[in-house]
Amino acid sequence: MLIRSFFVKMLSLLSFLLWLLLLCYCEGPLRALAVVLAVTFHECGHLFAFWLLGEKRPRLSFHALGLTLTPRRMLSYRHEAAVSLCGPLVNLLTALCSLPFSSLSFFSALSAISFLLAFVHLLPIIPLDGGRICFALSQARFGESGVRFAAALSRITLCISLFFFLYFLLYYGIGLAPLFSVLMLFHEQQPYRYDL
Repeated sequence: MLIRSFFVKMLSLLSFLLWLLLLCYCEGPLRALAVVLAVTFHECGHLFAFWLLGEKRPRLSFHALGLTLTPRRMLSYRHEAAVSLCGPLVNLLTALCSLPFSSLSFFSALSAISFLLAFVHLLPIIPLDGGRICFALSQARFGESGVRFAAALSRITLCISLFFFLYFLLYYGIGLAPLFSVLMLFHEQQPYRYDL
């Protein structure tokens, strides 16, 4: 079991590094740096929220779609929603602070990527931040029927996203990375309480 866990972690880390390498190769080092900074600021927003709640050392794990911070203790639904919201809020602040310097290509890219990251993470797709917010608030308010509602809303949003990315892939050639990401999110759909 320990060997299997090690290989799963190594595979996740390698897939994350592959995404980074492909990003650097396809988009150039300047945009790759903007993406890495936007993701880092996003995770720092979650870390700040954990720090405010007294969670000193959340676990950091890599997966094919990026990074995940998991608390060492169970959070209340309200705290779970607040921690989930802090990442996209930091991305929005980063984008707004980068706008005055958008004449420079790096800050223009950082602003656009931060807005996009905040928008995507606020979609009600589990395990993204918007899905966690929807899941926590629905379960707190409606119990088990809220869980089913959040899971159904997540799957519906994923189906719409899959259609959207297939359309843009076929007609505009946007690449396979967003489509692959949506398919990976389909794999991570589970009707349970999700850790942050």
